[in-house]
Amino acid sequence: MDRFYLPDLAGVRPGAELRLGGAEAHHLARVKRLRPGDRVRLFDGRGAEVEAEVGPLLPGGDGVALRVVGARVEPEAALAIDVVLGVAPPQGDRLDLVIEKGTELGMAGFFPLVARRGVVRLKGSGREAAKVEKWRRRSIEAAKQCGVARLPELLPPMTVAEAVAWAAGRPADLRLIPHLAPGARPLREVLAERAAAAAPPPAGALVLIGPEGGFADDEVATAVAGGFAVVRLAPTVLRVETAAIAALAALAVAYG
Repeated sequence: MDRFYLPDLAGVRPGAELRLGGAEAHHLARVKRLRPGDRVRLFDGRGAEVEAEVGPLLPGGDGVALRVVGARVEPEAALAIDVVLGVAPPQGDRLDLVIEKGTELGMAGFFPLVARRGVVRLKGSGREAAKVEKWRRRSIEAAKQCGVARLPELLPPMTVAEAVAWAAGRPADLRLIPHLAPGARPLREVLAERAAAAAPPPAGALVLIGPEGGFADDEVATAVAGGFAVVRLAPTVLRVETAAIAALAALAVAYG
């Protein structure tokens, strides 16, 4: 059944009349070519999902009418932990892929990481709002296709020091900074140790992915002082987007 994004569905009951507008209405009526009487699922990106019946197109191109039918739909299962990812933006649109695949893998939150050796600057550049809107749409499209009930929270850019301070106030007892350096432990080893010790799943996870030039030594030191474990994801050097997706996939396998 086709899924469409509609905010604020908490408390909606069968029989409620709703309106789908904008890009979602265009997708329903012009791309999917659904007609009155067809059934769809609506989700609000916060965990609420309902089944609805398509009604008529509204006058003046003001969207599509919908009527909620039946019981609330039980959304697909999510990861057992909330994973937040901070990524130093690479050049071009490669970060869009991280948003898309991160949404598919159940990422709970994302922010652009401002690193000293970063090649793309968003913080204070004036491009931040446009990028966030683009990522939001990319995330919605991925969620629609993959049955994801919760959209990742798109957070403002942070430096490593700001991310460490932000994490201090959150239930994230698994904090990881992938970095090719002496002493970096394989991520699989860190996760296997937790499993062998029969430790409960962490309350949450925060992963920092550095720029193409890597983290500066003092950035790594700041993260380690804040409780981050230095890990490696592969024996090879990974591109930024590959490292981000690999880390998320490993956590999804461990806690999915």
